[in-house]
Amino acid sequence: MAGAAAACALARAGLRTVVYERRHLDRDANRGDALHADAVARVESWDALPALENRGAFWVRRSVFTTPRGAPRLEMPLNGGALLMLAHADIELGLAETAEQYGAEVRDQAVKEAHRDGDGWRVVTKTGEELRVRLLVGADGARSLVREAASIPVESHQFGQSTVVLHAPLPDWLDDECGFATIHPDGGVLILPTTPRGLCRVVAQVDDEDLPRWRSADPTELRELLGARDSRLGELDVQRYTGSHVYRLGWQHAQRYVAPGLALVGDAAHVTHPNGGQGMTLAVYDAAALGQVVAPALLNGNGNGDGRSLTAALWEYAARRRMPSWESLERANRVARFQRKGTLPYAGSVAMLGLFSISPSVTARLARRFGGE
Repeated sequence: MAGAAAACALARAGLRTVVYERRHLDRDANRGDALHADAVARVESWDALPALENRGAFWVRRSVFTTPRGAPRLEMPLNGGALLMLAHADIELGLAETAEQYGAEVRDQAVKEAHRDGDGWRVVTKTGEELRVRLLVGADGARSLVREAASIPVESHQFGQSTVVLHAPLPDWLDDECGFATIHPDGGVLILPTTPRGLCRVVAQVDDEDLPRWRSADPTELRELLGARDSRLGELDVQRYTGSHVYRLGWQHAQRYVAPGLALVGDAAHVTHPNGGQGMTLAVYDAAALGQVVAPALLNGNGNGDGRSLTAALWEYAARRRMPSWESLERANRVARFQRKGTLPYAGSVAMLGLFSISPSVTARLARRFGGE
């Protein structure tokens, strides 16, 4: 998704852009499918929003947070932090389609090598194709080959937890403009409506010691496990979709976002806890900044008319994106401290939920912060 977004931003600016994509974009249904409103505004600036709307994108405008007892209960209107929902594959395909309309090429190949070559980079695919580029964008995920080629170190840690991603028909007690989350001493469960309409994504947070049971459970056992956390969840007709449905929760941050002739975007630069659904939104912010800052330098040779070189533009990109991304990662980390398995973190979560439920101004600020402000 980060690569398709970067291609939109760069190709729309008038740059010849090539995307190497090794995954079949329409296969894995278990990745994130929520974009915050601020990210949608950037997508709209690329004229890419119609491609998402044509695939069925719709808005989730409020969220409910509660406990198995039903109290405390927080109803949060998302307002400026509303979520645009669309299955992940359709977001990728919509952005890639838009990039192609601006002249970008999307090639179904995997890159196996990247080397510094004079003042640019040379990439080599597994089929032997070679391409020399002035700017190499690493949009290749947490285990980024591009980041490794540039010898950029990362800081990282694991949370000792995973998310189990399931799908089910939307229950009749939840409408498709509302997200739902219940907290529990063993881990929270999130329900988000998604596409096609009438379907929802069910995300359970599972401690590592409990993961083998969740991983091997059949649909009946999965309903029992969910029902043990909240009786309403035991009614869901949950199913696994093809592709990965278990994700280890980790935190990762690149020590640099750039190198000569190279920039990192999305998970190659930063991997966040899924709290607040910020991962794809951060990738869109990265892509937009790359288009605004770096594209002019590329379009004007070594400078953009005011003496700024590509190197200077890359460092400006890093300055714009690294600290806001760090703050987003830390915000998600703070929430994650209340989501560890155990009665004490659960008690803290209940106390925080109670505070938010009686403090509308705090609630509104929280929604805006996770929405990207």
